[in-house]
Amino acid sequence: MRPTLTALAILALASSAASQPQEGRPSARSFQGLVSEVVQVPDVRRVRRLRIAAAGMAAEGADAPPTFDLLGQRVVPGGLRRERFPELSYDRLVVVVQDVDGRELDWRLVPNPGIVRADASLVDGRLQGGTIELDSVEMSVAIPDLPGVDRVFLYRPRWTGSEYWLDPIGQVQVER
Repeated sequence: MRPTLTALAILALASSAASQPQEGRPSARSFQGLVSEVVQVPDVRRVRRLRIAAAGMAAEGADAPPTFDLLGQRVVPGGLRRERFPELSYDRLVVVVQDVDGRELDWRLVPNPGIVRADASLVDGRLQGGTIELDSVEMSVAIPDLPGVDRVFLYRPRWTGSEYWLDPIGQVQVER
């Protein structure tokens, strides 16, 4: 009887630890909360373009989270459009820019490159459409070139029936 209780205690502790946010990794949050707490930078004059490789994007609910690697970055003159009336959907990702102290400096909506709309012609000539989820993709993300930028967090939106929640899927360290 005693080994069973010990095994149950270990399982309960492991389950509790798995449900806790990992250090340095944010937990799920409300999109409305993000929008109200983090103001997008209004006057961007230089943009940092990040090229990111993502693997494991289609494996929602898998044991291992997706991985993200910075392939390159460059700073270019230009601006970014502010999201005055942001509309989130399943085919978007939310990118949150943080500094070295964990302060959130900006956020952006970007297309999810892992979700692709596909149409095929049937034998009778009709079109049939659907979406395909790609596992490995490259994406380009434009963020404001701000002093102190350290990393970007990527979130996948989840509709709850009344609002969007953002589930963290990964992060990328930005070269300074």
